[in-house]
Amino acid sequence: MVSTDAPVCTFSWMSKIRFFYSKTFHWCIIAFGTLVRIAQFLYNRSLTEGEAALALNIINKSYTDLLQPLDHTQAAPVGFLFIQRFMVTLFGNTELAMRTFPLLTGITSLFLFYSIAKRILKPSALSFGLILFAAGDHLIYFASEVKQYSADVCWALCIILIALQLVQHRKKVTPISKLPTFRKAGNLRIDVTFSQTLHLKDVRVAKATHRNKEYWRIMK
Repeated sequence: MVSTDAPVCTFSWMSKIRFFYSKTFHWCIIAFGTLVRIAQFLYNRSLTEGEAALALNIINKSYTDLLQPLDHTQAAPVGFLFIQRFMVTLFGNTELAMRTFPLLTGITSLFLFYSIAKRILKPSALSFGLILFAAGDHLIYFASEVKQYSADVCWALCIILIALQLVQHRKKVTPISKLPTFRKAGNLRIDVTFSQTLHLKDVRVAKATHRNKEYWRIMK
């Protein structure tokens, strides 16, 4: 009896371990991260003081007025304000309307992180990294906050992914100036996020990596 059950037990554990590293499990994690973000969004908690102050600017100001300094000691990227103003115009003057864009960027970040993680993490670490990102309380919270923080994460991941693609295809001699996707992503980050200084450094590193084949060997 013992000799018969042991292989079955071993096979069961092996199957569980393989499932933990499988793509099916990865998509289950992404689905979980998406659901908890939607749940936080639908919970529709009350706005914080900072969110309410920014929301008043979005609701009461026109697109032209949003180009001027904001009231109530608030500040936000112009692109983010325009998108939020459009959401209010489209869906009405509600808290959920102003939380729609942060939710979309929060969910998009899950897929971007997974795409990046597959390129730079070992299979043994990929599942753990994806779990931490999907279940991170701050990332879940920001995905329903009327602030640009969720967009910060999304655009940062976007530019990192593009930079990785350039590095992985560095043998090609296409000038970076002829890569409109890369250039437009940088411009969007300036409009939608305040962290463009850090992001632009990523762009410069990617440019240097793409132009000089020896640069990547030095970095290693």
